Amino acid sequence: MFRRIALSFFFLNLFCSSLLSQNLVLNASFEEVLTPMNKFSDVDGDFEKQISPWRNPNTGTPDLISPDFNEPYIRSCDPHSGQFMAGISADNYHAEYIGAELKEPLQANQLYYVEFWIRRAWCKAPSRNTDQVLNSNYGILFLDKEIKAPVYKPLIGFPQVIGDTTTMITDTSWHKISNYFIPKTDMGYMYLGQFKSKDADFKPLDRYFFIDDITVEKVKDLAALAEYGAIPVGTVIPLRNIQFKSGTTELRDELSYTTILDLVRFMNKKQDIRLRINGHTDAKGTKNSNMSLSERRAAFVAKKLIELGVDEKRIEWKGYGEELPVAENDTASGRALNRRVEIEMID
Repeated sequence: MFRRIALSFFFLNLFCSSLLSQNLVLNASFEEVLTPMNKFSDVDGDFEKQISPWRNPNTGTPDLISPDFNEPYIRSCDPHSGQFMAGISADNYHAEYIGAELKEPLQANQLYYVEFWIRRAWCKAPSRNTDQVLNSNYGILFLDKEIKAPVYKPLIGFPQVIGDTTTMITDTSWHKISNYFIPKTDMGYMYLGQFKSKDADFKPLDRYFFIDDITVEKVKDLAALAEYGAIPVGTVIPLRNIQFKSGTTELRDELSYTTILDLVRFMNKKQDIRLRINGHTDAKGTKNSNMSLSERRAAFVAKKLIELGVDEKRIEWKGYGEELPVAENDTASGRALNRRVEIEMID
């Protein structure tokens, strides 16, 4: 009886704590304003004078759109929330961005949920006043260092969070762009806009967009993950709390079993997903033995889910052995990170 009450209390705390996840973006809705203008920014530096801690990473002129913003070239709209929003433009020769240092750096190998809202501006120029889908170069780029480029040209980079390239961005409604991201290194800076792939054909979005309500949150547990929106196919999520005794498929502790129960609850809440259990080892031992061990551990978790009521048609498993490390294998801490179980969203 005590064990049942204790577990119920644990899950209640787990769910409640997920609702308190901290947004790592300062002034994420652009509401803390210094000196708002009612027109386009004229020169590099205008944006920073209006709002903190947002920055302009190149010599473009992003705009703070205030309630009394009045420009004949574009038509403003209601922000997604609050009274203020950002406005950035991109064309064949120039690009504007907004950037900021995060409250705390993203941690390597930790899962984050990222979201922003976007809407196209009505534009007086007919060539820029048609709806358009986002391309794979428009989105949020996370970096471990600050950018300050002395040019008004597209920045080189591959944003980690982009929209679905079938989503039409219109001037009649706001559109949510969201995804999950696991950084390989610590990253303390984020930038949003139209980036350019180096040495590749570049077809930018020739439009003016409003941006609002940017979210970057650490996904602390599976209960928190279940509260977010759809999880794209291909998303890989490490389950760090599932640990095995050395060289076996025997769970190391009660927390490992509790995490499997959490995964069952997650699957019950997200009835539309299928997933694969991926097993990984460090590089100690032979490749064949590591491959076998990773397969057996992945199968153990998958079969345990099925035993606990998850439909077997929604579960697959696969072992990768030592083939896909996320850290160096020459340190104890690196090997600990490489020994892991993951879930991967599949069709």
